[in-house]
Amino acid sequence: MHETLLKQLKWRYPREASRYTDEFLLASLTAWAAIAESVGIDDDTDRLRLMSLAVLLSPEQRRSKLCNGVLRRILNNDDWTMPQRLDFLYEHLVGRPVSDPEEDFGPRFVPF
Repeated sequence: MHETLLKQLKWRYPREASRYTDEFLLASLTAWAAIAESVGIDDDTDRLRLMSLAVLLSPEQRRSKLCNGVLRRILNNDDWTMPQRLDFLYEHLVGRPVSDPEEDFGPRFVPF
């Protein structure tokens, strides 16, 4: 199953996917598939959009506490439909650099 998704990912985002090995991408797709299942994504289009974040988010974004917090909060927001959640993530995370150093939002900020 993930091999098919890997082919789709490489076809849709060839430049971004070329930065990673197939083994890394398959492992990432497996991890993102678990996330999709945990938040109840059953639509194939939404699942592919979510799993595409494996290559669309930069390594800096994947390490960022703020980006991870945003990702978790938005994916678990039951007030929005899944397409709305994914639209938000694509608009506000994909392609946006992480500030260096990442700002400290204080003790009340809980990233996840």
